[in-house]
Amino acid sequence: MEPDGPLDESTIPEESVARQEVIPFQGDDLAAAMTTAGEIYVTLASVCNAIGLSPRPQLRRILNSPPLAKGLRRIPLKTAGGTQRVNCLRVDRVALWLAGVESNKVKAQFRAKIEAYQDELAPVATRVFMRTLGITAPAIVDPRLAALAEQYDVLMAAAAFIADHMHDLAALPGQVQGVSGQLDQAVQLLESLAGDVQQLKREQTITPAQKQHISDAVQRIVADSAGKPGEMKQGQVYGALYRHFHVSGYAEIPAARYDAVLTFLRDLWKRATTGTTPEQNSLF
Repeated sequence: MEPDGPLDESTIPEESVARQEVIPFQGDDLAAAMTTAGEIYVTLASVCNAIGLSPRPQLRRILNSPPLAKGLRRIPLKTAGGTQRVNCLRVDRVALWLAGVESNKVKAQFRAKIEAYQDELAPVATRVFMRTLGITAPAIVDPRLAALAEQYDVLMAAAAFIADHMHDLAALPGQVQGVSGQLDQAVQLLESLAGDVQQLKREQTITPAQKQHISDAVQRIVADSAGKPGEMKQGQVYGALYRHFHVSGYAEIPAARYDAVLTFLRDLWKRATTGTTPEQNSLF
């Protein structure tokens, strides 16, 4: 049960707002802001109201959790009652916060909604603010992909130049060796580029089917450990998972680490149920 008593909100840092928007999401209109530092925050009250939670106990829980409290700010926003300082949570902390919400404290009609908020709110909010800033890209692009695209354009331009002038260059004394050197450099760059592309492919995040598999595994741990000495609630399982893999939501986990996630969850199941480690694929 949440303790009673007033909350000390004076410790919550304040931020200046650069832009305020409404985020339409899952049938709800969420008040959100971009700060002058370029970070996106959503009001705690609007999310709580959308998923059937009481804002004050959730604020208390966030303040008592250092990783969550780091993403909490008081931001002056325009409301029906005028400009007021509102408690807001940075969008990349929403998944971690909701992972700690006990499912038995949430009405059944809101439970599916919570998972959508964990996985999809941050990118949707980002796209809304990008549009208001006149940026038409559908989503944030990995800066490494932008760098690779630039390298590709440079190499293709160089290759086109060499091809167009190969005949003239070959006819000039001493130029063939220079062309050969340029081609060798281009080959090396292309090989490096191919390696970078393969690395990015390995780092792509898990698929929707894999996310569902992980979600099912978490629910299995919660169900099988109920009433046992190592009992774990849903928030505890997700919290352990996020801390171990250094992510704020399991949708951020690279596909290359999917098997490691399942191994981690199997070990967690063993500790929570004090049973025997399940064989590969025998449990989840």
